[in-house]
Amino acid sequence: MQRWKPLFAWLPVETLIHERQAGYYEALNAANTQGEATVFVEFMLSVIRDALLEIKENQSRHVGVNVGKENAVLHILRRYPQASARMVADMAQLSSRQVERILAQLKRKGRLIRHGSPKAGYWQVMEDEPEGAPHARI
Repeated sequence: MQRWKPLFAWLPVETLIHERQAGYYEALNAANTQGEATVFVEFMLSVIRDALLEIKENQSRHVGVNVGKENAVLHILRRYPQASARMVADMAQLSSRQVERILAQLKRKGRLIRHGSPKAGYWQVMEDEPEGAPHARI
């Protein structure tokens, strides 16, 4: 019996392909020319592998004490602005409740803004400003 991996539910395939657009079209054309999808499937699997390795790297680098958890959430939202709290929790290996608290805290601090609806919206990470600098309002 197969188990669903929540990570794959939100893997930003469009973004990953956009970043490797030339390779995507080369693999697609090669598969079309050869009349076989092997080259294209291998390309897509390598894109997914690279994304998963990046996620794993980010988890081990960023998850730790509270500041580390905030930074982990911010890092994830910079890369995947349309991620839900549940998706961020899965990536950061935190509970949904922890992530909801972190998101609320980051919004209060002005480091994070939510645009749009809960389902179709996205997060905007406000870049750090030097201490003493006035906060810009959007």
